[in-house]
Amino acid sequence: MDLIIANNISKNYGDAQVLKPLSLTIKKGELISITGPSGAGKTTLLQLLGTLEQPSQGEITLNGTNPYTLKEKKLAAFRSQKIGFVFQFHQLLPEFNCIENVALPALIAGVDKKAAYEKARELMTLLGIAEKENQKPNTMSGGEKQRAAVARALINNPEVIFADEPSGNLDSENAEKLHHIFKDLQKKTTQTFVVVTHNEKLAQIADRVVQLKDGTLISS
Repeated sequence: MDLIIANNISKNYGDAQVLKPLSLTIKKGELISITGPSGAGKTTLLQLLGTLEQPSQGEITLNGTNPYTLKEKKLAAFRSQKIGFVFQFHQLLPEFNCIENVALPALIAGVDKKAAYEKARELMTLLGIAEKENQKPNTMSGGEKQRAAVARALINNPEVIFADEPSGNLDSENAEKLHHIFKDLQKKTTQTFVVVTHNEKLAQIADRVVQLKDGTLISS
């Protein structure tokens, strides 16, 4: 099943075309790596697919819906319900403990606190950080914080998770662990992942590698 269809999309900033017209289809349950040198347009493509930026031309649909036809509030709700994000820096809120950070998107979406915390605990157990429930981010290791960020991205059962250099701030051991977490989650839950990475090992475990160079799709 085709989950994401990008048809002839490009992105300009002023006179600069940072992403040249390209088309891409991502199937439900795939783990896709987007690779290429710095400045190739990887993060720009991720932001377009993730509804954080609007394409200058072309159309994107996610499970049949073009999010860019939605008004601002409906787009925000669509993003909250359908999409999860994991960034290079975990972006956990320092004043909240681990379970509060993980459950936060569900609470914002209106889920009952008890149910949100139950789902958060389930995900934290799955990701091996259940014992960190009451710890603040500043007492957790880099790998633990990034696993909490993955749990947070999963809390609302999104259609797809977009990850931008998720292991870029981790040492090699924790980076490899995170890569296997993505692959294991894909197998267990048929979760779709789209991951921007410079890490060759992460690219190798993907189902498909999308390569960009100078804003151009050179292989998929």
